Amino acid sequence: MLNTIKCKSCETENALFRLNCTKCNNYLRAKIWNIDLWNDIRLLIESPTKGFTNIIWSEHKNFIVFIIIITSIKLMIDSFFLKMTIGDISFSYHGFFISYLVVLAEFSAFLFLYVFSIKTINRSLKVETRYKDVLSIVTYSLFPNVFALFSIFLVEIIIFGGYLFSINPPPTIIKPVLAYTLISLEILLFIWSIFILAFGFYTLTKIKFYSIITSILFFVLLLIVLLLTPYNIL
Repeated sequence: MLNTIKCKSCETENALFRLNCTKCNNYLRAKIWNIDLWNDIRLLIESPTKGFTNIIWSEHKNFIVFIIIITSIKLMIDSFFLKMTIGDISFSYHGFFISYLVVLAEFSAFLFLYVFSIKTINRSLKVETRYKDVLSIVTYSLFPNVFALFSIFLVEIIIFGGYLFSINPPPTIIKPVLAYTLISLEILLFIWSIFILAFGFYTLTKIKFYSIITSILFFVLLLIVLLLTPYNIL
């Protein structure tokens, strides 16, 4: 079994998430009841492996639903811009709320299926993991999207107003320098999310190459899902 905690009493190897030794029931670590949102996000920025270790050890994976709900709003907006980038303007005509529900449902289904796949692969690699640990790692790696929604997107709205969602003319024509600067920041946050997820999977498995590949694959598949999402937020 990979990535284990050795019991100090009987030297039995236990899975990373274990609180008590499976053989002698001795405590392996301190008990953590809940995820401390701001402290753990700070740790994900300063020391990702330590932050994810705390998340794995937490008994209650709180704030996961909140992050998924907020992230889905950002993903809906990103989906619109992705379609603009490739020149696809043939959106389905739904209202904002229906469009959001579509993205939320698609993202949730994709997230749960991917997490299940990762857990299955981990088991084949002899890494004992829990579904809720993998789900919390993937979900918390998306916190840059929450940050982008409440910071960069608000700046974009202030600068471009209604033209932010305009196809003719697009924001890159109205104020090209500002538009491309904000796009660059969005891309950097996207890459940051990939790195954070890679650290999360590495904390869980201690397999570097596997962690990098599965992290990149998650976001590539997510982009494909967003590109295939039909909606209109205008």
